Amino acid sequence: MTDLKWSTAQALAPTRLLTSTLGVAMLTHAVDAVAADKVADAPDDSRRRAHALESVRVSANTYTSSSPKFTASLLDTPRAVTVIPREIIQQTAATSLQDVLRTVPGITFGAGEGGNPNGDRPFIRGFDGESSILVDGIRSSAGQQREVFDIDQIEIIKGPSSAYGGRGSVGGGINMVSKAPLDAEFLHANLGIGNAAYTRGTVDWNHRIGRDSAFRLAVMGNRNQTADRNGPEYQRWGIAPSLTLGLHSADSVTFSYYHLQSDDQPDSGIPYNNPFAASSPNATFNGNGKPIRVPHNTYYGLNDRDFQRQKTDLGSIIYKHSFNSGWVLRNSTVFSRFANDYVWTQPDDSQGNFLVNGGVWRRANTRSSSTTNLTNQSDLTGQFDTGGIHHSMAAGYELSNENTSRSSYRISPSYTGALANGACAIGQGAAADYWCAPVISPNPNDPWQGELAKGLNPVSLSTRTRSLWLFDTMEFGPMWALNLGARYDDFRTRSVSHASASGAVSQARNHASFMNYQAGLVFKPVETGSIYANWGTSSNPP
Repeated sequence: MTDLKWSTAQALAPTRLLTSTLGVAMLTHAVDAVAADKVADAPDDSRRRAHALESVRVSANTYTSSSPKFTASLLDTPRAVTVIPREIIQQTAATSLQDVLRTVPGITFGAGEGGNPNGDRPFIRGFDGESSILVDGIRSSAGQQREVFDIDQIEIIKGPSSAYGGRGSVGGGINMVSKAPLDAEFLHANLGIGNAAYTRGTVDWNHRIGRDSAFRLAVMGNRNQTADRNGPEYQRWGIAPSLTLGLHSADSVTFSYYHLQSDDQPDSGIPYNNPFAASSPNATFNGNGKPIRVPHNTYYGLNDRDFQRQKTDLGSIIYKHSFNSGWVLRNSTVFSRFANDYVWTQPDDSQGNFLVNGGVWRRANTRSSSTTNLTNQSDLTGQFDTGGIHHSMAAGYELSNENTSRSSYRISPSYTGALANGACAIGQGAAADYWCAPVISPNPNDPWQGELAKGLNPVSLSTRTRSLWLFDTMEFGPMWALNLGARYDDFRTRSVSHASASGAVSQARNHASFMNYQAGLVFKPVETGSIYANWGTSSNPP
């Protein structure tokens, strides 16, 4: 892949630098008296001389978390926190959240197992973190594939973190920090061209308006295929304008909007020679769970059927007020809507299809869902002293309402007639209405004459959360600090499911109230280092 970059910039935002000077000295000593005498008798121009080398100047940027709940610098925070800044995202040519996180220790990714929607599903220290992803400190729980064209930095907290992020957060949480208007003038444009039809362009423009306001606009367009996969294709575009009034005033307000839209043909993957229950009609042909050996470019999807379309809209208003005492009040109101529609093929061998009949079932995994979320969050941060103890404190609340509606696609003609005990016994291709394909050299251009209709087995889900939190870092002199935090959540959720075949309606609900805590003791033997012990809790209500 080749990246062509063009940018202009003026008056870059101030960056804190840590600078140190390293001096190198060369010390020599005589190890042999005879050799030393010879050196002494040698001419001046041949004597060994000690040369003073130029000093090496080292500078480094310091990064902090955007969350007000971190009441100390990351150096003195008793947590495992990783901050990935914009520079690293750019230098690694990452285009998605998964690209950014794939090299972070302790994070792996799932692929929609267990009926989860097809989207980003990070596992943090072995625990599912799909619903523990935040955008600017606000929960973004809908399953989706996330872009980074409008992201300034990504923050990962590891370990039980419900005191910081609320429900879930068993293995940790992820916070994506959006780009915001700056007191600067710049225009950055990037163009990437590569193999597999890869093209990507981004623009990041920041413009001052008067002396105390600024406007910023981020735009992205992307299209690519998967190299050597003979089918999957991805295309998306996004736009994110934002406006800040009162950059240097005691009162400021930021209006922002984010839109991302994608139209993909997903990768159907490679079938597994799956083991199956003893009750299977083909139990004697059960496999060992390993992937079937096929060429890498083998694609089992159907070009005329498979798709994934996603759309994200997010609008926010953030108000800040700075008091003369140094305390800061911030209020955020965010409304978001996310839609995820897809039909993608899973080459299914769960019934021994491959071993029995030489083919695989083109099982259709489908979903049509939309999630809306309205959240209001406020926090108050500041510092004060009590006796000889210095306090850095943050307190706040969150009110959140989430509503999700989802269903599957009704596909006709059904696969029922194409399968005999799930084993593609009547053959592949036209004989099975193309529901069954050969394991070797399946044709993604097979005609698909079926019809798709939304609304199969609809489910509606509503969740209401009310939360309060308080954090305090207490400094006992230059060497000791105690970090304490607590969060209370009142969580209510209700689910209503409709079975299309029988007409039956089932309901489930849960009301849970829970407290979570965070406590850490920090010892600083030197100014540039710290040693800490930490204890935290998490809650994951159903």
